[in-house]
Amino acid sequence: MKNAMCFSVVLLAAVGSYAADTQTALLTGKLLSEDGRPVVGAHVELLPRHVIKPQGNVLLKSSAAGEFSAKLAPGVYDIFISDTCFAPLAKEVSLFESKHKTLKLALNYSRVLICDRFEKPEPPSPFVPLPLPGKIAP
Repeated sequence: MKNAMCFSVVLLAAVGSYAADTQTALLTGKLLSEDGRPVVGAHVELLPRHVIKPQGNVLLKSSAAGEFSAKLAPGVYDIFISDTCFAPLAKEVSLFESKHKTLKLALNYSRVLICDRFEKPEPPSPFVPLPLPGKIAP
């Protein structure tokens, strides 16, 4: 009887540690510019605030498609996104509700720095050219 009870305690401890190890959530995201292009190489920093098990900060870079992903302990995280061509972005995300969360974030072009990675789209002109008298408008 004593051996059976010891075996039960060991079995419960093993199952409990396995359950704790499998408590991870997947966070995926896609970073797009304000005109819909993928943001390549942006720095994504995930800072745990309230998590089930201790975890340090996670540093990522967005892929050629503007995507990032990380396996994390369930909890609340602050996400900070930075890139030289775009204004910084901060967001809070909670991974308690589901095991997998996908974010789609639009970044605004930086109005201070000039980025030569790609050309910014020209804003539409507020003026519409009027045809001159005797000329036909295109």
